[in-house]
Amino acid sequence: MAAGLLNPVQGFNRLVTGEAWSDLPNPEGRFPGRFALSVELGGDLNREDTPFSSQAVTAVALRYGDPNEEPLQKPFDFFDLSLEAAAPAHELMSHVWVRGLLAGRGLDGRGPLSRHVLGLGMRYEYLTAGPEIFAGEAFEGGVLSLLPLGGGLQARTEAQAAFFPLAAVKTDYDALSQAAVGRNYDFSTGGGPRLDARLRRDDLDLLRVACSAIWFATWNGIASSARVQWALLEARWPVAGPLSLGAGWSWYDRVSTYPRAAAAVRAYSQGRLFASFLYR
Repeated sequence: MAAGLLNPVQGFNRLVTGEAWSDLPNPEGRFPGRFALSVELGGDLNREDTPFSSQAVTAVALRYGDPNEEPLQKPFDFFDLSLEAAAPAHELMSHVWVRGLLAGRGLDGRGPLSRHVLGLGMRYEYLTAGPEIFAGEAFEGGVLSLLPLGGGLQARTEAQAAFFPLAAVKTDYDALSQAAVGRNYDFSTGGGPRLDARLRRDDLDLLRVACSAIWFATWNGIASSARVQWALLEARWPVAGPLSLGAGWSWYDRVSTYPRAAAAVRAYSQGRLFASFLYR
């Protein structure tokens, strides 16, 4: 009934053809080979250029499928989603990150247990934390690798390049931007590399190191260019069942240049302590 409300035409067709009352087999592939959902509760201690010295944080992350362990049949067979909410904050949602694979091809590994996939995907990212306030959609491509280490441990690495056809980057001069274009952000195009390495066991990332840098050229706004970059270090330790405790450190930096104003350099870092619950 809910599906009929979302798609009335299909619901009507199923009623007319009698398909709505038929007892049919479930389609193959309805369940992914891998599925993991984690919920984290914790707090951030912010430093430098941010108005809030401490924040309570709730984060939800979902992994659907695994391109290193099963073939890609169609676009978005594999995707990741990450949501973060912080309080107190100017905006409730501090980070939204969604990506999915459009196409992928397996590559020969150096050893019999290694798996490497050359993938092309899409990504949407929204970040509003401290000086880093931007949103954009990107195409990304690179190599996703899995290397079994024994004892259930896996090394997971990603080396990718991203291209943002359209991104919005907040300016540092609100009054000047409002007078010039009627908003406080620029429309830009850009791209850059992203590196991600994880030590994983039983779908839990025991250790993660990641970094990214993006260079933007403004085509509608008051800035001429901007560079946005970040780095992340996280560690988790299982305690009992789905519960694990963790700590993390992240660093954000943005440099924007303006033809009619001084360049702005914004940077801040934060530490995080959290409890994580993993469901798979």
